[in-house]
Amino acid sequence: MAAAVAVVLGAVAAPPSGADSPLSPYTVARVGTSTTYTATPGSGPAVSGSLKAVVETAATRLTDGGGGSIRFGSGVYDLGSTWWEFYDIFGVVFEGAGIGATVITNSSSAATDTEPFDMSGADRITIRDLTVRAGGPLRSTSDAIDFDGGDFVLIERVEVSGSRARGIIFDGKGGDDITHADDNVVRDCYVHDIPGDGIELLAASRNLVEGCRITGVGGYGVRITKSSTTATQPNKPSDDNTVRGNMIDQAGRDGVFINSSNRNRITANRITNSSDDVTSRDGIRISASDGRGCNGNLVRANVATDTQETKTQAYGLNITSSSCVGTIVGSDNVFTGNKAGTVKNSGTGTVFEQGNAHPSVAAGTDISGSTTTGAALDGTVTDDGPSPLVTQWSVLDGAAGVNFDDASAVDTTARFAEAGTYTLRLTATDGAGLSAADDVRVVVHPGGTTVLAVPIGQSADDGEEREGGAVTRSSKNLELVTDTSAQVIGLRFASVQVPRGATVTSAHVQLTASAVTTATTNLQVRFQLSGNAPAISGSAFNLSNRLSSSTTPVSWSPAPWSVVGAAGPDQRTPGLAAGLQQVVSGPDWNVGSSVLVLVTGAGKRTAWSWDGNAAAAPVLHVTYTIP
Repeated sequence: MAAAVAVVLGAVAAPPSGADSPLSPYTVARVGTSTTYTATPGSGPAVSGSLKAVVETAATRLTDGGGGSIRFGSGVYDLGSTWWEFYDIFGVVFEGAGIGATVITNSSSAATDTEPFDMSGADRITIRDLTVRAGGPLRSTSDAIDFDGGDFVLIERVEVSGSRARGIIFDGKGGDDITHADDNVVRDCYVHDIPGDGIELLAASRNLVEGCRITGVGGYGVRITKSSTTATQPNKPSDDNTVRGNMIDQAGRDGVFINSSNRNRITANRITNSSDDVTSRDGIRISASDGRGCNGNLVRANVATDTQETKTQAYGLNITSSSCVGTIVGSDNVFTGNKAGTVKNSGTGTVFEQGNAHPSVAAGTDISGSTTTGAALDGTVTDDGPSPLVTQWSVLDGAAGVNFDDASAVDTTARFAEAGTYTLRLTATDGAGLSAADDVRVVVHPGGTTVLAVPIGQSADDGEEREGGAVTRSSKNLELVTDTSAQVIGLRFASVQVPRGATVTSAHVQLTASAVTTATTNLQVRFQLSGNAPAISGSAFNLSNRLSSSTTPVSWSPAPWSVVGAAGPDQRTPGLAAGLQQVVSGPDWNVGSSVLVLVTGAGKRTAWSWDGNAAAAPVLHVTYTIP
């Protein structure tokens, strides 16, 4: 049975080079703060006019010349209430400066489709490295990027953050019986918070949707469906498509939906918390309608689960119709944790596989790195064969370019030109072509030495616990440590910006004297051993209960404090770097977490609290290095 329904993805042609026409590239720029734009070619006079006019003109001229690029720099390109309409263009690359850097936007309430990218019969088109945001009231057929017909299209590294309906659609149903939308690729895109489907393949075949994130959409995450019974090409299926390595969360309906279409491959996707808006929908649903079958679809190496406290996703996989024949379900899917169950099978001749499984891939826990030494990536890949097993690191998103010492090695070092947050992906593919992927988040800091001063920031962040356990958080002074009896003092410093992996070279707390105190005093200073110290509460023994899980105490015998307002060496704790290092090296520490300093002992030194003098409240001073 498996051999009879094997799927072969059509070969997707390489995108145009962007240098075919002597006019290429056109560079689009706004004229001052006006609504006038220019599109300046590589040679020849510029085009001037509205954003709609100059880009449509550039695309037509590039098509006539054999193809080429239209480039957008950083900034917002606002079409207003208009939209681009492209008819029969060929070989054109629409290229921005990156997701979030280049934003193509419009907003219209017109009772017609107002897609920013409205393509009809457009072949070998590339759209990359930009954000599309289409505004306006709900209209079920007005999308962000719409290809009515179109083959060998590449959409990569594109964010869709607004639409009146769907995010990206390839529609091969209309026009005439030779109209099709085949052999296209959507890769490494981010579609979120729109009212319709994330990505739809409608009467479209041999397409690839790979490495995308789809979150919070109102419809299906990915929809693969036949045309309607009344379409120009009625009941035309979407066959031989591949949906691979995507992350789909909180789809309003099913995460992936196949309707009356054949030999589609759904592999290595992570689908969570579907049926967010419509009840009783599934992670993956394979269905049939209007008397048309859905034959030979393949489902392997997916995770389809519900991680919510109140679950909504009914089944990991639901094959709803006996007209769905010969579905292949791999043994390497994970369908546990859903509201109703793992798999519901109403299909005919469904094959539940045993044998070769997809590789198991773990990219590692989220880590920090620096611009000087990079970040050490610690991946894990296992596989049951066959050989060869090929592994590859890639960049899913980030502030700038990333270089890998060896992108094919499971354990390697990533190098970063700029500080920022990056998502890196480790993919493994076995000798049979089965693949799996996992992502790791890397927070990159500037290399070198950093000095921080973190003051007490609010009344509740310094407190005194008396002998009977009562905790006071509003005292004007901090008696270290004897008031009427010995106390436990707590000083909580919030949002300490020390990254994981940093080396703490010095740390101390600076206090300010609020009274003259000269009695012999011997104190012990330590940190609560917690990756994010909880707030000080008024509950009994809230501070002393934390002493049992704390760092090694540092002894401090401060000299007499004879001057009110003094904030010098005598009011400064000894070095606390070792204790703070222990805290920030813990597995639960994250940059921006809070730390709590505990002071115990005998004797008395009186310092300002936040309530007594906020400007003179205790300050944690830290110096750290990123290698």
